[in-house]
Amino acid sequence: MFAMLLVLTALLAVVLAYPALYGSSREITLARNADRVQAYELRRSELEAELNAGVIDDEQFQSLSLELDKQLLSETEVATETMKARGRLNWKWSLAATILVAVSAAALYVPLGAQQEIALYEKAQVRDRSEADFMAFMGAYESYVLGKSSATAEDWFMLADTYTQAGRFPEAIDAYDRVEERYRARGEFDPDDLSIILTSRGQLHFFLAGQMWNESVERDFREAIRLNPENIQALGTLGVAYFASGEYQQAIDVWQMFADLVPEGSGRETVIGGIRAAQERLGQEPDFEVAERTPHRVDVVFTPLPIDVNLQSVVFVLARPVGGGVPIAVQRFRVDQMPSRLTLTDNDRMSDDARLSDYEEVEVTAFVSPGGNADLGQATHEAPMIRVATLGDDTSVLLSFTAIGR
Repeated sequence: MFAMLLVLTALLAVVLAYPALYGSSREITLARNADRVQAYELRRSELEAELNAGVIDDEQFQSLSLELDKQLLSETEVATETMKARGRLNWKWSLAATILVAVSAAALYVPLGAQQEIALYEKAQVRDRSEADFMAFMGAYESYVLGKSSATAEDWFMLADTYTQAGRFPEAIDAYDRVEERYRARGEFDPDDLSIILTSRGQLHFFLAGQMWNESVERDFREAIRLNPENIQALGTLGVAYFASGEYQQAIDVWQMFADLVPEGSGRETVIGGIRAAQERLGQEPDFEVAERTPHRVDVVFTPLPIDVNLQSVVFVLARPVGGGVPIAVQRFRVDQMPSRLTLTDNDRMSDDARLSDYEEVEVTAFVSPGGNADLGQATHEAPMIRVATLGDDTSVLLSFTAIGR
């Protein structure tokens, strides 16, 4: 805080000191009054018109014109007087103003500034903190949110997450209530965000109910699914709650929705097993069949990395649409944990909007980032972009890394 105040005070001193020490010494001349000149020209035209119309004779015209010229000359002599203006401020006033602003800024910042927010942010960034540190952070953040007269949905969401980590589920549920209230009060909101919030609260109700169904569990998950029909976390957990409570047909219904959304290797096989077990409990033949997704994939093989690559750097491997675009499948790992080969599938998708199985061909590349940032501009080594099919017998690509010349 004090470092920032010093910087701002220094900038203020420069702004005030420059005109005090090096102000302009040019003379400033006032311009002639344009309005007076315009009025003079208008009256002169009127006199000429009166002369031409015979209203006044030539002698009268000359006399009136002379009087008009004298009047204009008298007024413009005053308007064109030269001012001696140096444009410099008194240095004492500049120094006093600098000190006054610095002291005022410090006095106002202490009670009104963002000291508490900065301290909480710094505590939140601590990784691998002890239990004592976590409890201290939670207490400070709890006091901060409860002490605000208008805490935001984001404030309450972070507090709810903190309560959840501490195992304080009832308080976390109350905090999620505040989050939902503030989200809905906005009128327009992202339904996917609210779906995530309700799913988090539904899971807390689920745990408090002994992983069984109750009205709170169903209400939260059903609303989450309504807001986002592809919320697989809500679908999967709600199915478990129905099954544990003996509501087998309802478990089958939501698990079917789950199985239709997810690819192989994402818990789909487990859910299919749950569906068949529910059918058996109902005395039905376990005849549920799920249409298998086409096994789109890309097998990536690496040549050995150059010896100058830092072992703590991060390798990013990605597939993107042919011709460019946002990556649709990504894997990352540290250099010292790098496998010799890997497979990109729908499980490595960046979002649900695009999957590897949506493309018959993709472009694959990889790069090494010392700072772990997914930014090719900061990479030290990269592999060339190679086009490869995602179906058939030839879905393999060999990547070799070379140093990037800057």
